[in-house]
Amino acid sequence: LLSTGALDPDFGDDGRMLLLNSFPSGWNLTHVNDAKLLPDGRSVFVGNCLDCPEAGDSGAFVLRLTADGVPDAAFSGDGWEAFSPDPSCLVTRGEAVFVSKAAVVTVAGSCQSVITTLTAVTFVARLTAAGLFDSGFGGGDGISALLDLTPRRPHDIAISPATGKIVLAMAPPESIDSGGLLGLTADGALDGGFATAGFLD
Repeated sequence: LLSTGALDPDFGDDGRMLLLNSFPSGWNLTHVNDAKLLPDGRSVFVGNCLDCPEAGDSGAFVLRLTADGVPDAAFSGDGWEAFSPDPSCLVTRGEAVFVSKAAVVTVAGSCQSVITTLTAVTFVARLTAAGLFDSGFGGGDGISALLDLTPRRPHDIAISPATGKIVLAMAPPESIDSGGLLGLTADGALDGGFATAGFLD
C-alpha cells in the first residue's frame, strides 16, 4: 500500500500479488503464516506447503519478493526456499519470521512427527541474505535443535540487535492458554540464563 492507503500500482499486479500463481512447479502452498517488509521495499513471507521441497514432503517455505512484488532471484536462486528440520517431521510449518537490517532471515517453526496429534516440537532456522542456510547457526546446518514445548508453537519472534539473542512468543495453536516466552542464544541454543531454564511460563 502507498502511504495514503491506496494500492501501489508498481507492486505486483496493480498492488497485489497472488502467491498461488507463482510458487515452484509441483509445490502447493497451504498457509502463509507471517510476513515482514524490508526498508528497501522487499518483503519476506513464511508458511507451509505440500510436496515441497520434494514430492510427498510437507515443508516450511520462505519467499522473498523484490520491491516490485516478484520473486527475488538473488534469494536462493528463484526467491523460494523450502525445508524440513528433521526427517522425522511429517508436517513442518514456518510460523514466524524476523528479518535483520542485513536481510538475514530467521524463521521460527514447528515440526509434527505424527499428523493426527497436536504434539509438535519447535525449531529456529537462519538463512543468509542470499537464501543459504547459515552454517554458523544451530548445529552447523543453520537449524537449531528441536525443542519439545507441546502444545505450544511459535507465534512471533524477536531478536536483540545488541546481543543477537532470540525470544519466541509461544502458545498452543487453538488458544492463548499456557503461553510463554522461549529464550535462545544468538547461535540458536537454549538460553539457560533466560527465565527458568530458558522458558517463561
